[in-house]
Amino acid sequence: MNRAHTLRRISRLVAAAVVLSLLTTLMLPATSVRAALAGSSNEERIFYFLRDKMSFNSAAACGVLANIAKESSFNPNAVGDNGTSYGICQWHNTRRTKLVSWCSEHGYDSDTLEGQLYYMKYELESSYKTALNQTKNVSDSKGGAYQAAYNWCIYYEIPANKEAKGEERGNLAKNTYWPKYKNAGTSLLVEGTVYETAYGNYRFTGGKSVALVSAGAAAPSGTGTGSTYTSGSTD
Repeated sequence: MNRAHTLRRISRLVAAAVVLSLLTTLMLPATSVRAALAGSSNEERIFYFLRDKMSFNSAAACGVLANIAKESSFNPNAVGDNGTSYGICQWHNTRRTKLVSWCSEHGYDSDTLEGQLYYMKYELESSYKTALNQTKNVSDSKGGAYQAAYNWCIYYEIPANKEAKGEERGNLAKNTYWPKYKNAGTSLLVEGTVYETAYGNYRFTGGKSVALVSAGAAAPSGTGTGSTYTSGSTD
């Protein structure tokens, strides 16, 4: 086995180990009753909740992100409308009361992202089925992201000037969130994000590839900052 082949093999092994480490760290444990939400920010946690807990495709999830960004900047404690609206989706008046009641009855804290996401899921599956269907059943594409954002605004958020705001949020989903999350696939890794592992800090560059930002204690000797590793066959 020549040196070049050996280096390629090591590169693939490192990438496989890093990607596996990241997925293991971020994946929701199957045996956990109340596992922590996956993701390193509220934005990511909402995306993965929609994708993994509600079976939204990436475009549909991006549409929801665009709306929540405009409603609350992903802050579960956001207050609006002179104190009458609350949370990531700015539940208003009676909808806010129902959020608090449902969370209390089901063992969640209505002030947390987790409680609000599970209430949102309940609300969509019970009282807002049209919003759920109109948002979820879009094509997994840039156009689908736009349509999902527009439909979520029209059928779920229902703000004043909903058509104009729907168009604004559709463009935000298409131009900002779709490019960021379109390659998320079945992985819990976001392209361009830096993740910390025992091997060091790695930037996920898409597919099965990672780039070393800074080496950790378990990194193979001789690995340098900027090195790129792609998982695949080790032969």
